[in-house]
Amino acid sequence: SGYQCICNQDYIGNGSVCSTAPRLDSGFLLISQGVANVKVPFNGARGLPVTMAQMAIGVDKDCATGRIFWSDISAKQIFSCKYDGTDRKPFITKDIVSPEGVAVDWISRRLYWTDSAKDTIEVASLDDPDLRTIIVSKYLVNPRGIAVDPHQSKLYWSDWNRESPKIEWSNLDGTEREVLVSGPTVELPNSIQVAPGTGELCYADAG
Repeated sequence: SGYQCICNQDYIGNGSVCSTAPRLDSGFLLISQGVANVKVPFNGARGLPVTMAQMAIGVDKDCATGRIFWSDISAKQIFSCKYDGTDRKPFITKDIVSPEGVAVDWISRRLYWTDSAKDTIEVASLDDPDLRTIIVSKYLVNPRGIAVDPHQSKLYWSDWNRESPKIEWSNLDGTEREVLVSGPTVELPNSIQVAPGTGELCYADAG
């Protein structure tokens, strides 16, 4: 106990069994634009829609397998597809009401998301979405954006609470939860992301 097996760089797997990670295309930015998710290459090429949606809210990518995950608040589902938009399929379809932010932990192979109607933060295995659990269900008003730092084993989320706006963080299992930033520093914290190189938390404030 106390030890964890992990795969070497450029390999994926559970630590006991590893395989070569697929070589994917160059870096790009994913933008959720409601009816579509747009992929904008870093090389200056024109951004193109890769998926259509009813009302896409949160979007993230699994760089280990080359898949995009996004929440659709109108369809009340979370979907996934390959980077080129093919192989689109539902990922989370049950017991989900208003999915908003999504965050991929590409190391532990998990997907985290917020549900603003259920006031929950949940997690599911990327390999088997039926293996899921609620990790935060108390003292949430309008959970919105979510980000994961797998290297530090930390989870961050924004709460779009007009009376008490804040950004919180916890361990990946929801324990040791704390308020990281609160009003008046933030007004309507929306999407958030962790810079992998520095560990800095970046967020957009709609207030």
